[in-house]
Amino acid sequence: MNHYLAGRSNLQGEIYRSPCEAAAMTRSITATQLPTREEMMAEVQEMRGEKIYEYDLNITGVTDYGVTLDAILSGKEKVPLQGTRFDVAFEGGGKGRLPGKVRGVDYVLMRADGRADLDVRATVETEDGHRIAVHIDGVGTPRANEPIIDLVENVRLTTAAPKYDWVNSRQIWGLGTVNLATGKIHVEAFMQ
Repeated sequence: MNHYLAGRSNLQGEIYRSPCEAAAMTRSITATQLPTREEMMAEVQEMRGEKIYEYDLNITGVTDYGVTLDAILSGKEKVPLQGTRFDVAFEGGGKGRLPGKVRGVDYVLMRADGRADLDVRATVETEDGHRIAVHIDGVGTPRANEPIIDLVENVRLTTAAPKYDWVNSRQIWGLGTVNLATGKIHVEAFMQ
């Protein structure tokens, strides 16, 4: 940034800050000033959009690549610095504008910092026999001292079925939870 601009304001009245000033301001924010996870989730849930589905899914299998999910969750193993992958198979069903059966796999990359990067490929078979391809990316965040992972998802749906072609051009986002103790997944998706 041009140091000449530091401390000056733009036309909107916003003050330009040097990188050093910005870093100092960031460090000065205390944890009590930051919103809690619950406050952030409540804000996200208030976003406008039509709820298009609510699915309850069961984990049907987990494939690991060098370290098991149980070993990581029990604390016997740590996530390696490069992360580790798990293929989590699931199936179930739901209700809403896309009722039917769901089956798929989440190719999860669990990172050493605790975040899980989602890469879901699934199929929705609607109650009236049409298929919709599902591709989801997003983030899973484990709750402290609980076997729960909170999900925030970017959902892309694709189909050539005329009745459901409205899904092809819409932005869809989802919220959900994974209960690792019970093997249950609950997700809700909203359309903008």
